Amino acid sequence: MSPEPARLDVVGVVVLGMITALGGGFVRDVLIDSLPPATLLDWRYYTLAAAGGLIAFALSRHLRRIEAAITVLDAVGLSIFAVIGASKARDAGLGVAPAILLGVITAVGGGTIRDTLVRRIPTVLSSGLYAIPALVGAAVTVTTIETALYGLPAALGAATACFLVRVIGLRFRLDAPEPPDHDHQDGAELGRELVEDGPQLRFAVGQLLVEDRLPGRGQTVAVMRLLADVQAQEDTHCVDADHRAPTCVDACRPPGSGAVLAQPRYADLPPGHGRALHPAGRRSDL
Repeated sequence: MSPEPARLDVVGVVVLGMITALGGGFVRDVLIDSLPPATLLDWRYYTLAAAGGLIAFALSRHLRRIEAAITVLDAVGLSIFAVIGASKARDAGLGVAPAILLGVITAVGGGTIRDTLVRRIPTVLSSGLYAIPALVGAAVTVTTIETALYGLPAALGAATACFLVRVIGLRFRLDAPEPPDHDHQDGAELGRELVEDGPQLRFAVGQLLVEDRLPGRGQTVAVMRLLADVQAQEDTHCVDADHRAPTCVDACRPPGSGAVLAQPRYADLPPGHGRALHPAGRRSDL
């Protein structure tokens, strides 16, 4: 959860926290006609989810300090949900492939709904190994059920396999395969937009880089180079306060014009800091 970039109030954070925690299981139960969904039959489910959202809201300024712990806990939750989802789908009489699919949906569905609500490309569709570990965990679960080996040790083994794949992907920054020319095409398109839209787009891309939401290391490097190239061409220009066309530096700050001197506007990313520059060159904490 990241309430600050989306500018959510306490209600928004709690609602998104509950959707993230419960959304995947809710969708699974609806699809297998297990109604009412389990999350509505036991008050402890939504109480814990709401409490987690409140804690995230109260500690939002300090969450980056424990980001590693949050990532590990997220991997644990992903593993448990994948195993439970697959086993419940199989118990409902679904075949092998549908049961595995519902295991994945249980694990990643809540986060996908959350990202959609805050108008982001879901993480599961854009970067990192997220759905693949859930797929591994669900597949191991269904395999042990089919071979009559399923039980607590098998469930723990399936969850461990999912957890290890997820952690290894994070440790070595592994991504799912992308189209061969994906980075090049995206870089060219971003270059055209940077020239046309100027400071506003540079600030938006800077935010994405700071929050590590651009898929793939190659694309991130390409974007950083484009930002540097465009900035180099504009170092002797200033920009109007409404961020439209650049004007000559000699015309900067005429009385009442609101023009401001152009400064580097691409993201400044020292280790451990989330800082970028506003379109007008003013520094801001993200």
